Amino acid sequence: MQDGIIAGNGNSRYLKTVAAALSLYPTYEDFITALIAGTFPIDLNGINEAGWSQKGTPLNKFTLVSDTTETKIWGSAGNHTVDQVFGKILGSIGYYLIKEYTSPGSFTHTFDRKYTDVFVVVVGAGGGGGSSGERGGGGGGGGAAAFFHVLDSDSIQNNSIVVGSGGAGAVSSLGTGNVNHGSAGGSSSVFGITVPGGGGGRANSGGRGGGYSSDEIAPGWLMIGGDGGMDNNNGDAGPMLSVVGFKYFGGGGGGGGAPSLNDPPTPGGNGGDGGAGNGGAGATMQTSATNGTDGTRGGGGGGAGSGNTFRSSEYKPSGKGGKGGDGYVAIYARGIF
Repeated sequence: MQDGIIAGNGNSRYLKTVAAALSLYPTYEDFITALIAGTFPIDLNGINEAGWSQKGTPLNKFTLVSDTTETKIWGSAGNHTVDQVFGKILGSIGYYLIKEYTSPGSFTHTFDRKYTDVFVVVVGAGGGGGSSGERGGGGGGGGAAAFFHVLDSDSIQNNSIVVGSGGAGAVSSLGTGNVNHGSAGGSSSVFGITVPGGGGGRANSGGRGGGYSSDEIAPGWLMIGGDGGMDNNNGDAGPMLSVVGFKYFGGGGGGGGAPSLNDPPTPGGNGGDGGAGNGGAGATMQTSATNGTDGTRGGGGGGAGSGNTFRSSEYKPSGKGGKGGDGYVAIYARGIF
């Protein structure tokens, strides 16, 4: 908006009175008396452009609060004041989701405006579930997670984003000693921060959560994903991020069910909180094994239900391991908008 600046030559505005002013106030005394009493009719009849060094922006409904702004805030246009607009904004200050990336691949994020507080969540992809011809397959490990703040979006120089691809689940296994492992999940990264994916489930042991290492301590900012379950045990819960509403990410996949001679089949374990898949049911002599279910948002894939080897002439194949959940990146912000 632009301030108005009067030139100071005494002719910035026009005055106009009623057409009957001469008959209503025939003498100078009548005119002065009405003027003093505040009853003499006068209109400010517009701006004389020659009397202004700079014209100001007119203040009206459209230059104060536009219909577009009102609709964004209240859902429809009205006659809200500027105070009401600021009251609404101040009453709802907090993080809101700008963008989330859920499909694997590489991306470049561009902020649409400046933000004074950016909150970022990044989760590695989950590992795929394993399979075994004679035991329940292990669930895949959940991807590691991290979150961090950036206090000025303009300071972010590396705006690259990579969402890791979930590890493939193991193919079916048949017979004693026949095993297949799930693949590890891919790493995810955002603005230069990288978190690893979860390990693939093995024949009868769960994959490790992303970020786990027996040789070194993980950095404090890295939250390790949940381990996958073995046999028909449940997977571990993934890390919980309370800042975005107490959400779990990167849970470990449930282990596959063990074989049994007769029905009912042994069910697989449940996936840990955080998008993990459940383990499949083990095969019986009457029923085929089922597949582990796929993970989501960095959760490990469920382990395959076991094959059946009670009679060598009637081996039944295991199910397939569930696919690990793809990684996840979410960008929240608050501040200037």
